[in-house]
Amino acid sequence: MNIPYKTKLYTLFAWIIFTIIFIAVILWQIYSNQVDFKFYFNNIFFIIVSIVFVRYIFLLKHTFIENKIIIKLILMPVAIFVAIYSYMALNDFIDFYQEYGIYAYLQHLPLKKQYSLGDYIFGEYIFFGVLAVISSILLPIRLLISVWRVYNKGHE
Repeated sequence: MNIPYKTKLYTLFAWIIFTIIFIAVILWQIYSNQVDFKFYFNNIFFIIVSIVFVRYIFLLKHTFIENKIIIKLILMPVAIFVAIYSYMALNDFIDFYQEYGIYAYLQHLPLKKQYSLGDYIFGEYIFFGVLAVISSILLPIRLLISVWRVYNKGHE
């Protein structure tokens, strides 16, 4: 079954819109409470990597790179570098958390709000950070399997 180009294009735009809305929903709690969070970029990076790489791991056959061997061979080392960067960024956050605690950013909030928001920030950052690292490690394996299938069978 060959999926038309137009359908793949609409699907790509739908995933982009979903990713933007998902980032806004996840980070709204932090932003709306005026937290001066120095890990915003890494947090957004983790969420984007998690969504895109998990989508490629499970839905590769429904993307533009379905039969593109060269693009897959380029994405393999990129995913490995993303895994290394994600691991280092996650370690930076954990080092900051162990040295200062997440509550260093939340001093301007009431105590009950500090606890709930601190748990939320720690939980979502660790979740998406670990998901980004794991998906970055698994993606090259999935792409290698896909390259083998396209090379030997002619399709994904």
